[in-house]
Amino acid sequence: MSGPLSPLIENYLRETGFWYVANIGRGVSWT
Repeated sequence: MSGPLSPLIENYLRETGFWYVANIGRGVSWT
C-alpha cells in the first residue's frame, strides 16, 4: 500500500494492537 492511506492504516493497526495487548494483559474478555 502506498499513499495517504498508509499512515492511517498504520495508525489504526497500532491503536488496535495497543488495545488488544492491553485487554489481554488485563484479562478482559469482551465477546
